[in-house]
Amino acid sequence: MTLHYKASARKQQGMTLIEVLISSVILFMAIGLVSSVFQQSLMLQSRLKKEQFRHEMLYWTKNAVQFELEKGSVGGDVVVDDLKVSYIAEEIAKNAFVDSYSNESEGTVTGRGYMVLYRIQISSESLSTSYQQSIWTNSL
Repeated sequence: MTLHYKASARKQQGMTLIEVLISSVILFMAIGLVSSVFQQSLMLQSRLKKEQFRHEMLYWTKNAVQFELEKGSVGGDVVVDDLKVSYIAEEIAKNAFVDSYSNESEGTVTGRGYMVLYRIQISSESLSTSYQQSIWTNSL
């Protein structure tokens, strides 16, 4: 009598617990990476919006201050896009514009005006900086 043992080779019908754990860890790592990148993108976008607003306000404020300086006002407030901005301008240099030069009258120089260089300090709730600006003027 011969006994034959048949090895029972059952087919695996699912995933083992270790395979589920490994795939879960990989999935959570991928989700963490994507959420981190998304969060960084939102923070960068927010900073970019603030910086863009600051540059736009500075551009329009510089134009408004230049207009006031051309009128002769060296300090005060300007309103730009419903934002009150204070400015103070300090004269650094003032040079006459050379219009003509005549040898007959011992080198007389006549001028049509002056080029004035100002150091301007501006400040508001969201903007504070200083810069230099030259202004053309006819007054002393």
